[in-house]
Amino acid sequence: MLKRKILCVLFLIIFSVTSLVAQQTVAMRCLEISKDFLLRSEWTNACVQAELGTVYDDSISDLWYIAAEAKYRSGQIPAQVLPLVVTALEKNNWIDVYKDNARLLYARLLCDTNNCLEALEQLDSNPMLYSAEAEYIRALSYYRLGTDEGYEKARENALMMYLNDIKRY
Repeated sequence: MLKRKILCVLFLIIFSVTSLVAQQTVAMRCLEISKDFLLRSEWTNACVQAELGTVYDDSISDLWYIAAEAKYRSGQIPAQVLPLVVTALEKNNWIDVYKDNARLLYARLLCDTNNCLEALEQLDSNPMLYSAEAEYIRALSYYRLGTDEGYEKARENALMMYLNDIKRY
């Protein structure tokens, strides 16, 4: 009788591990497909695949980020997209996507929802984000805050760092 119980427990453990590996494999495949859709600007398809991937493994930050990016790019209300990016950053389990991309989107969403001080904190937290998009969000945040000095500083930095960027501050 004891041998039978031990065999049953071993079978359940093996089955559980096999099931977990299969779910992770499906989630990784969904991640690959969603990245391809995102690169081709197929926002709806990217979002559907990323959300499907979270059903199989919700610990992968990349899936949450891609769903957020796709929804934002497709024109969804920033306040509705914000929780997806927060989840991605909280999970902090990155496979392919750089965490800084999620931080940048998070700052943009904060700025778009008039949480400009939080957006600036996100951009300036360690490691500080430097890119044309980051400087644009800094300038926009300062502008929305109505701080002329901060806005001028962000504008000057951006113009010095990115002279050939097509965005105009």
